[in-house]
Amino acid sequence: MNKALKEKAKSLCKNCGISDGNLDAVINAIGGRVADDCTDATEIDKVANEILAVAKAMQSEASSRVEDFKKKNPVKTSKVEKPVDDENDDDKDDPSKSKDFSAMLKAAVAEAVKPLQDEISSFRANNVATLRLNALNEKLAACKDENFKAQTLKAFNRMSFKDDEDFNSYLTETESDIAAANQSKADAELRSNGAPMFSQKNEEGVSSAVAGYIKSQEKSDGGQFDGKKL
Repeated sequence: MNKALKEKAKSLCKNCGISDGNLDAVINAIGGRVADDCTDATEIDKVANEILAVAKAMQSEASSRVEDFKKKNPVKTSKVEKPVDDENDDDKDDPSKSKDFSAMLKAAVAEAVKPLQDEISSFRANNVATLRLNALNEKLAACKDENFKAQTLKAFNRMSFKDDEDFNSYLTETESDIAAANQSKADAELRSNGAPMFSQKNEEGVSSAVAGYIKSQEKSDGGQFDGKKL
């Protein structure tokens, strides 16, 4: 995560009223597209303001749900004064009622925020998938075997990784597989071109190239080195 972006976003969102956990989730999801070493202030400000907009939307939605919940579940207070010495009065304030209301209120807030959290999680998952696909394509750019490329990409679309470390291990293995595929393709191309001309020999065990050279010399010397005929 880009440190400058994280600091900027936290500064902008400090009064939004959402929890640190939810804010971190928003920052990680939206800020993931900014490179860790990015120093472009304009880009950082732009993404930080996008994070602020989402944080405000989360808080607004949560506040709206809470107010709606309070209207539907008003807190009932007793207007009758209770005797001080009556410890067994059934109308006495029950602490459990306050706890129940707090629990219900907390559940209402969680319900309000959940759709946005789901959307953020989905956004982050798509962002991670895109970054990983780009990393794989960078490795495959060095591959000379188109069939291997196609098969690797097809298999990748069905894969899932536990975490970044798991994906990085896969990327390292794929890099080795690419080198092996390139070597295999080079070997196949050499075999398809046939053996070198000097390795092709006639029945006497002389290569065709050497035999051809000797024959050409026999024709060009006019027979002057044939010796005396008997």
